[in-house]
Amino acid sequence: MNTNNDFEVKYTVRLYEPALNSELSNQYDKVQKSFKNKNEFFKHIIELGLNANRKLMKADTKRKPAVECEEDDMYLLLMEIFKYTSKQFRKIYVNHNVLQGLLCSMYNILLSMNNGERLFTEKITDGFYDDLPERFLDLIEDLKKQYGLM
Repeated sequence: MNTNNDFEVKYTVRLYEPALNSELSNQYDKVQKSFKNKNEFFKHIIELGLNANRKLMKADTKRKPAVECEEDDMYLLLMEIFKYTSKQFRKIYVNHNVLQGLLCSMYNILLSMNNGERLFTEKITDGFYDDLPERFLDLIEDLKKQYGLM
């Protein structure tokens, strides 16, 4: 017959965060000779975490609930993603405009050459051929309407 003293509690923890799993593995690799197995290492880490958390709970009774901490963390993460994405968008915008100018110039130069016109280096470097052809302006307008950008 089992009594409360004989009852064994087991926990299974699933860790899906690759960075956390990697950090645990790296730390275990450094200290594995100090533990019988990985389970003993995990117990040690949990005990350290519980002790640290106990001290935090005693020191600050007005701590934010876990949900609020997660919201703060999520907000900071989203802000970092926004900053990174904004920077990447600006880089793409710059490259797009340079490439569009080069392609327009090459297109117009090829048309001029095909029509037998004489090309002058000064005209090319001054941007004489840089205009976007009319049919592409219409295409851009149509696509902006299609994607609700107007």
